[in-house]
Amino acid sequence: MNARVLIVGAGPVGLFVGTELAKYGIAADIIEKNNGGNSYSKALSVSAASLKAFHGLGLQEEFAGRGKPIQEIAVHFNGKRCARIDKRKLGGLYDYYLSVPQPETESLIRLALERANGKVDYGHELTQLEQDANGVSVAIRDAASGQLVNRHYEMVIGCDGAQSSVRQLLKMPFEGYDYDVHFIMGDVYFDGAVESEMTSYHVYDEGFLIFLPMDNGLTRLVVSKPGPLPANRPAPDQEELQFFLDKYYPRPLRIKQVIWSSSARFFNRLAASNHVGRVFLAGDAFHLFSPIGGQGMNTGIQDAANLGWKIAFYLKGAAKPELLQSYRRERYVAVGKAADLTGANTELILRRGGAEHMRWRYTPAMSNRAFYRRRLSHDFSGLLADHNIESSSLVGRHVPYCARSDGLLGLQSTYDIPKLGRNVLFCNDGVADAARARLERYLHVVATGGLADDDHAWRAALHLDRHDACLVRPDGYVGFCGSLDELEQYLDRLYH
Repeated sequence: MNARVLIVGAGPVGLFVGTELAKYGIAADIIEKNNGGNSYSKALSVSAASLKAFHGLGLQEEFAGRGKPIQEIAVHFNGKRCARIDKRKLGGLYDYYLSVPQPETESLIRLALERANGKVDYGHELTQLEQDANGVSVAIRDAASGQLVNRHYEMVIGCDGAQSSVRQLLKMPFEGYDYDVHFIMGDVYFDGAVESEMTSYHVYDEGFLIFLPMDNGLTRLVVSKPGPLPANRPAPDQEELQFFLDKYYPRPLRIKQVIWSSSARFFNRLAASNHVGRVFLAGDAFHLFSPIGGQGMNTGIQDAANLGWKIAFYLKGAAKPELLQSYRRERYVAVGKAADLTGANTELILRRGGAEHMRWRYTPAMSNRAFYRRRLSHDFSGLLADHNIESSSLVGRHVPYCARSDGLLGLQSTYDIPKLGRNVLFCNDGVADAARARLERYLHVVATGGLADDDHAWRAALHLDRHDACLVRPDGYVGFCGSLDELEQYLDRLYH
């Protein structure tokens, strides 16, 4: 171990941050206290926003060959279908979510990490953490030898889950509550082929079942049960899963084999801060959601995408402290949006809002048809959980997907921008020369040629029909839209 950054936790979030730092030549030590994967709850749904982030790591082909793309979700209420959520209405490159178990997601990110000569030290646990103006001093225990090693880092990132050692060593409050229910789940094979291209929710007054198709004939079943999670954290067997399948699912299906099962709590918690000095929190160490909608891991991936490049720019001397500090504000806005959405849908599916509330949200009628058709398809894509605070502005939003045949800057689409590892400035053709002249001193910004009037799709997507320039950040979010004078003020505030 000899690096500038310590990452605690080697789940998807920690692996993503490590890979992102490696892209910029920043060495990171990644430690994980477990020697291998655990048997507890594992994410399954990779959202459109996460697929966009993995695209930015150059992993789009690897993810394209894994898992099962799901474009439709059906919601059933007391035995009758009341909604069909069509992900194709997202448009763009990723008009689906990918049903792929978390261990496979981790293996693909680990592949990118290994390509960048990174690795994980398993069986290593953080036991002490103290920071001062010069960095962070830590103690790490090697489980195999029992040896305690003291090390010093410039930054520490806690990606170590719900029971985060980093958060606890910071004495950081983890505010919120646990729901008075828990859930059980299992990955099963059925007796006979079951072809299903659609995820379905089956909601009843006394509970619910979620039917999640996976690749190669597997299906994940998720069932709610009343009361807190038992201390022994039971793993349901075939008989228990079959009981609830018979109770809630409309078709007769027989489970042939259970290959994995677990149980978990319903959470709604948020750390009092995600940034203290030189220590950062991301993923489940920062926030915990209910599993409804599959936003937990996906929101953590967006934390990682937001944080990695900012730390790299700061350590390489390109960015001011204000850029690092923006992580707290931006992610609290985005996480707040995801938490509000997940909380509202959890209350519905647990039948806390009454039947009429459920029907209004999910059943198409003249009063809610526009919401039903457009908004529901976007809700759990992750693309709306951004840090935009002005609805009419593009700033703080994911850059819209737009393809380009001539490969401007080698970009086949706007989703390729993070691969460049720099801020990319797009501007109107009339101000292109002036923009390049003004930006010569900013080494972290690359200016494209001007977009002429016939570049209709890109101009519209980047709001260049109303602004001189649009800057897309290395995380694939829009950082700025406005005039060249305003652009210089924006850059001077964040960058050297």
